[in-house]
Order: sequence, then structure tokens, then C-alpha cells
Amino acid sequence: AKKASEKLDSNDELILVGNKEVRNYDLNGLSYYPAPDVFSMEENPKTELRKKKKSSILVAADLVKKGKADILLSPGNTGASVVASTFNNRLDRRIKNFPLATIIPTIVEDKYTVLLDVGGSYADVEKDINYNIQSLFHFAIMGGAFYKGMFNENPRIGLLNVGEESYKGPLEIRECGILLEESDMNYIGFVEGNDIMTGKVDVAICNGYTGNITLKAMEGAISAITYLLKEGVPDIRDIDKTINTIKTNVDLIKNKDVKGLIDNIRNIDIKIHKTIGSYLALPWGVFKSVKNRMNHEKYGGAYLLGVEKPTVIAHGTSTAKSIESAIYFTKSCCEISSEINKEILEKSKLLEL
Repeated sequence: AKKASEKLDSNDELILVGNKEVRNYDLNGLSYYPAPDVFSMEENPKTELRKKKKSSILVAADLVKKGKADILLSPGNTGASVVASTFNNRLDRRIKNFPLATIIPTIVEDKYTVLLDVGGSYADVEKDINYNIQSLFHFAIMGGAFYKGMFNENPRIGLLNVGEESYKGPLEIRECGILLEESDMNYIGFVEGNDIMTGKVDVAICNGYTGNITLKAMEGAISAITYLLKEGVPDIRDIDKTINTIKTNVDLIKNKDVKGLIDNIRNIDIKIHKTIGSYLALPWGVFKSVKNRMNHEKYGGAYLLGVEKPTVIAHGTSTAKSIESAIYFTKSCCEISSEINKEILEKSKLLEL
């Protein structure tokens, strides 16, 4: 937070809300608003949040609702953050569920996909099926408005499904697809999970249960690939060994010792192959390029849609870099939140569905 505050504009103020006595943090001159109660990740917001009216999540959300802050960034309990942010803060009475929209990098340079919902709400099996159809349709409206606000483009909207064929998927997915085809939105049909990072779709719609699993699976895959690429970078011992092997092979070639050369190549350590491969990749910055392009910490948070006063929710396990990125993302969201809400309300007739 301190690092981010130094890069923000002089008229921007970052307010930390919480109990500084818990870990005795040095605030480094940052603004601070006390909140003695702590709402943990393990607590159920439906039953426990009302008991902790002075928890940092409720106090911070209240500051935004009262106009003492412009936007909330919460890395706390997601359910509690959603409940606190949506209470008495609904953008339109017809919006029943509040999706979290996150930005996903793609293989196309400077092109991103918005995925929602990634955990703001879940398909409610206790409700009538029409309730879930309506929620997905509303997500398409709100996701399209968010993408347009962020990237100033009319997005291609797809509905996440197990296949592109019209007969596939749960009934609410198929029925929602029909509604989207009949709407004036730029709907391109069903998309699959492997389409999200290809640049094929701009906004991918799903319920919060599916979206949260999808997001975490993608983040895990990206982290695993980054780790494996990093593992491919040679250490100094491998470099020395590789240089000596190359020198030996050069001498064998000079002496026209074909048999010796073949035997030496056969006995080359697998690490040397990896080292040579790394050398070939390093000059083009392959490792750094992949890491930067596919870094899920670049934005650090998800934007809560359907509320009047904006909220961004970050991972509870966020690193310092993720929080810093989330602060920059939160500022960007704050600057376009009124534009996003205006776009949603302009489609208010569609919210009747």
C-alpha cells in the first residue's frame, strides 16, 4: 500500500481500515481508520457478519456508502465483502445477484477477456430455474458494460458451456443462450473454457461457482508454467559443464573423431540439454515475456457489478505485488464506475427479463 501510494496522484488518498494493533503495522504516514473487529476467512457472512458491526469490512464499506471514500478494495472474506458492499447499495431493484468480473490475459497481445461471475454469487438450486436464467442474462448486460468501460470497445459476449452445440449444457444455460440471441447484445454463442485465453471472446459469462473454479484452475496453470520455465533457467554449474562439453565436441570434430563425438553426445547429461535450450530461449526474453503476458497478478482484483458505490475484491492470499496492482486497478475502476453504471441502466428494459 505504501509503495502504491507513492505512485498515485497527489490528490488521491489511500485509507487503511482495520485494527493496527493486531500485528502492530507501521502505517508509514498512510491515512488510517480504526475498526477493532476482524472477520476471518472461516466465518460465514450469512450468520456471523451482523454480529461484527465494527469489523473492517463493514466499516470500510460504510465509509464508501457515506461518501467518505469513493471505492472499496477488500482482500478479506469474499462473501462478507459482497454482503457488506451490496447492503443498501443496489444499483437497480431488479438486480438480484452481484457478479465479480475479473480480467484474464490472452495469447493475443494487449487483448483481454472479462470473466464473470468468479464468486460474487452462486447458482441457487433452491430458486426457480428462471431465477438463474435471469441472473446469467443480467451478468451479460453488466459484463458487457464493464468491458466497454475498461477497453472502450463493444464486446463479443459468450456463454461458458461444455460445448458450442445448442443442445449441450444445463437447461438454464441453453435457455439463457436463446434470450441472448434475441437481444441486441453482441452475443457470439456458447464458448468453452479453452476459449477464454485465446482472444476468441471478450466477455465470458457463467455462474459464480463455475467461474471461481475456472479462475483458480487458470491461475494454478499459469503459476505452474511460470515455475517450470523458471526451472529451465540454468545455474552456473550447468553452464560450466555445458561449456566444457561444447569444447570437447569441438576438439573431437577437429580431430575427425566421429565415434568419440557420437559417444560423447549420447552421454550428455539431460541438464546440459536443458541448459542449451535455455540459452536459445533467453536472448529473446521468452521467460520474461510469458511471465509478463500471463501474469494474473497484473490486476490483482475483481470488480463487483450491480452496486451503486463501487467495490473491488482481491484474493485473501494476495501477495504484496498483487495488492499493489489491485490498488492501481481499483483507481481505474473508480474513474469509470459511473460510466459502467450508466451503461447498465441504459439497458434497464432488458433487466425486466
